[in-house]
Parts: sequence; structure tokens; C-alpha cells
Amino acid sequence: MTMKTIWTRRQYLGALGGTILALQGGLTESHSAEKRIRKLIVPQGPGGTVDIIGRAFTDFIQQSGKTPTITENKPGAAGEIAADYVARSPADGMTLLVGNSSTMVVNPQVKKVRYDPLRDFQCLGGIVLADTIMVANASLGFKTLNDVISYARAHPGKLAFASNGVGGAFHLGMEYFQALTGTKLLHVPFNSAAQAELALVSNQVALMIANTGPVVEFIRKGKVTPLAVVGEKPSIDLPNLVIASHIIPGFVVNTWVAVYAPAATPENTAVQLNSTLNKYLKDPRGKTLFQRQGLIPIPGTLTDAARWNRQEMKTWGKIVDAVKARGAIS
Repeated sequence: MTMKTIWTRRQYLGALGGTILALQGGLTESHSAEKRIRKLIVPQGPGGTVDIIGRAFTDFIQQSGKTPTITENKPGAAGEIAADYVARSPADGMTLLVGNSSTMVVNPQVKKVRYDPLRDFQCLGGIVLADTIMVANASLGFKTLNDVISYARAHPGKLAFASNGVGGAFHLGMEYFQALTGTKLLHVPFNSAAQAELALVSNQVALMIANTGPVVEFIRKGKVTPLAVVGEKPSIDLPNLVIASHIIPGFVVNTWVAVYAPAATPENTAVQLNSTLNKYLKDPRGKTLFQRQGLIPIPGTLTDAARWNRQEMKTWGKIVDAVKARGAIS
């Protein structure tokens, strides 16, 4: 005999309520998946060149697509905290690193870090090559690199230079300068490029390597003297400034900003992100920012990015070895 199930009104309403809650839960879960937030992780505090570029690219992604995107600063340990965080994140294109030369090719060669920049990351593309120069406090009267070299040779250890941290690109660049010129300078590290620049302007230190954008106003006001371009290309803001390698053969210090994803990121996701990055590099808003900051866009494919990233590792490796800094920082 077939038994019929007879529900009371209370049982029916209870079952109906459970079904509605289950449906709501499913819809909420689906809605949350659609509203996942993409994060661009910046290895420095707010206000620096990397942060400014990262936030501008975040805004472009946000305005160009449906995925909510934010910038998140994770400063500390010369970028190691941020890089390690991204390396350990899911490889789904939702957590990206706005890396720079210090974090991705310099620090891993001068100290033990928890990530391998080539094994743990995929370079999605370079954003910009920084317009990088050596500058001096104007009150010291140095006009050229040769002025600095002559004084430093005559007074070993008397001139101090600033950097934005031990083992970073600006620090290693100045160590390379000393190695190539036979000079001895005193290193004064700061927690950020902005702090180092203020120390230079206030005559706490004599020299530093800096990105042109943040110091060009100090140059115009006569507080800082530009000595030479330390990159390979002429300065955007100071086109007549001498290129350092023309005076000191081999003295080239390239600094840059690029975007990275965890190594296992699917190819179609990486291609899509690379395409978005290249669109940003051509966008008028990006061009305006780059010109204002003295930055040179680096467009290219994923293959171009991987090749360029490996080459930068080798280039900086030569500098690290020249100043005997490999593994020197604990």
C-alpha cells in the first residue's frame, strides 16, 4: 500500500522557507563571485612613483571593465612582503604585483628572499622605464660628474649619498658609481625615495640617484643640481643633460615599473591582462601621467615581457657582482 505524505501548514511553510533561503544563498554566492575584487599590490607606501603608477593603472582597469579593482599598499622589507604575498596568491589574475627593479631583480640577488622572481612570477609587461638621474645638493657647488669624482677622490668618505633603502636599485647604483670611479662615499638609507629626496634638499646628504619626476621641481627652484642621466636614454624633462655612460663607460642604471602575476596564471588570463596594460600605455591619461613623471612607456607582448625581464635580471646581476653585493645583505 502506498503511503501518502500529508504535510501540515507549519511543515509546508518551513520547507518553503528553507528552499527560499537555499536559493538566496546560491544567488548570493553567485553574486559574490561576480563581484570579486581584483587587487594591484604595491610594494611601497603611498605617494611614490610606483604607487602613483599603480593607482593610475588600477583606475584604468576599473573604468575599462566590470571587475572592481583596488590598489593595496604592502610596504616593508624592500618589497619582499608584497612580492611574497602575490607569489602565494591564487593564480587567477585577481592579485597582481606592481613590481619595480628593486623588488624583482635587485633584492633577490643581494639577499635571501622568500620568492624566486623568475620561477614564481609571470611578467605581464613593463609599464614604464623611469627617467633616472644623479643629482647633488645645489649649495655644494658641483656642476658635473667630474666635479663629484674629483672631490670624492680627494676626500674619501666625506660625501654622503641617500637611497630609498639598503639593497635597492638607487643604493646599488651609487655603489656601482663608486666601483667604477674609485671613490668612497657614505651611504645614508631612508625608508622611501620621498624621504631621501627631502634629505638631499635639506643638505643632510650631498648626492643621490633619483627618478626625475619627483625632483624636477627642486631642480627648477635651484635647490638641486642635475649631474647626469644614469639610464640609457636622454631625459624627457632635461633633454640636454649629459648621459653618465658617456663619461663613465658602463655606468648605466635602469629603473622601471612592471606588472606581475603568479606564475601559474592561465595563458588566456595573462594575454587579456597584457592587452589591457598595452591599451593603458596608449591611453591619453597614461601618456599625460608618464610625461609629467618623466617616464617612458614599455609596450610589448608577453614574450617581449619575459625576454626583457630575464635580460634585466642579467644586467643587474653584473652590477651586483661588480660591487660584490651578491648575498651580502642578511
